[in-house]
Amino acid sequence: MTGRGARARKLSPAPPPRRIATSRPPFDTHTVQPWVTQRPTAEKTAGIRHRQDSSERMKERARPMNMTHITYFVAAATLGSFSLAAQENDVTYQAVSKSIANLEAELGEELFVRDGRGVSLTPFGSGLLEKAVEVKESFNELKAFAAHEARRRKGSTVIDIGLCIPPFCNDAKLRRGVERFVQTGMERDVHVIQCSWEKGLTLLSADKIDALVTLGAPPKSSGCNVSAIGTVPAGLIMGPNHPLAARDDITLEDVAAYPVLIDQRFDCFFDEMYPFYGPKLPDVRLSVDDSDAFHFQELGLVLTPGVPTLGIFPIGVMRFLPELETKKVPLCVVSIRGAKSSRCRAFEKFLYASMLNLMSHGV
Repeated sequence: MTGRGARARKLSPAPPPRRIATSRPPFDTHTVQPWVTQRPTAEKTAGIRHRQDSSERMKERARPMNMTHITYFVAAATLGSFSLAAQENDVTYQAVSKSIANLEAELGEELFVRDGRGVSLTPFGSGLLEKAVEVKESFNELKAFAAHEARRRKGSTVIDIGLCIPPFCNDAKLRRGVERFVQTGMERDVHVIQCSWEKGLTLLSADKIDALVTLGAPPKSSGCNVSAIGTVPAGLIMGPNHPLAARDDITLEDVAAYPVLIDQRFDCFFDEMYPFYGPKLPDVRLSVDDSDAFHFQELGLVLTPGVPTLGIFPIGVMRFLPELETKKVPLCVVSIRGAKSSRCRAFEKFLYASMLNLMSHGV
């Protein structure tokens, strides 16, 4: 203010502008403000999920092979079917299929050729099978040893039995059935393992099993004590739609019209059957690569011990030759000569009494 009578005032600088809080951030195209909440776009969300899914798949592929993979692989390769492998191991088809897929991803190779009839091994799968069987057998021995020693430490009397049969569908159920049968009859703890003749002889020599059960007499040069408990007739397994399946009275002449498998893996049984039936049949196979093709396309037959409960071919039927054309197979209990344990003697006695009981009922 100017003019007369006016007091001179000293002007002070203007106060700084007051910051007013607002929910809207100042406009800045270059700086992302810290209070701004950024919502991911659909594209970003999809990208995150894709990376997570890929990570999970990588983890699944990177999962190392385990005994479940090996067990299912051996079963599927032996039986030629994921469904039968699942049935043998009491799991779902999906469990077997996923396990095989994981194993193939781990190895980086396809193991099976899949078609409408089942599965067959690729060349890589065929090469892997022999080693896989060895690993599976060794693992089973390890489990048996651990269980065996644990029971012994608890003071339990354990009878360890080797069953000389090759792998086939339902063989695990057969072993469990034999264990229950012997345990119930003898009222003792029993453990049954499946093995070849050579493997069984090794286990006997190392005192890992008390007795080895064979279908067919073992070689006389084995140096073992052999007790023949009874005999079992040879049987023929065929598909349900086989021309001979509808007949009860088949002859060797009828059988000669079809290929016949006498599985060389059946050790002592093979040694009994092949010399007897081999010269009488024009088309004898010692092994087959595709069991489904053999049964359903070639109408092949399988010569096997005539025990239907073995379940070697669960969807097939078993027929028998006439008495004069049938070779009976001895059921033997084998032990090391001069080293038969009291457990083996008790098992022999029980098995002999059981066979007498079966024969008395016409079985």
